[in-house]
Amino acid sequence: MIEYPTPTRAEVADVSEAVRQRADALMLSGEAAMGLFPEKALAILRSVSVRIEKWWREEKRHKAMELPDITSSFTDSISEQICNSAAKMANNLAVDVFFSRVRSVNDWFH
Repeated sequence: MIEYPTPTRAEVADVSEAVRQRADALMLSGEAAMGLFPEKALAILRSVSVRIEKWWREEKRHKAMELPDITSSFTDSISEQICNSAAKMANNLAVDVFFSRVRSVNDWFH
């Protein structure tokens, strides 16, 4: 989606597979950094991930994916504390997905 407003099948399949494998996070890199349609790319990422998680619960009869507690690893890192707080908030609110927007990748590492 760097040059076109619609994703390729491969891009949708990548998002779908990442959600099914219970990835810790999904990230837009080229699309968000230099693409012509960053808002559209984020909307597609959200739409696909929500649909796959819904399918996971309804069709596969699995309970909602719960985000793990990561307090035991790298607790001295600010970015780890932010991620841990986000995971706890998502679990407490029982939300389907949780999105965070940053200006740059470096925002997470300071």
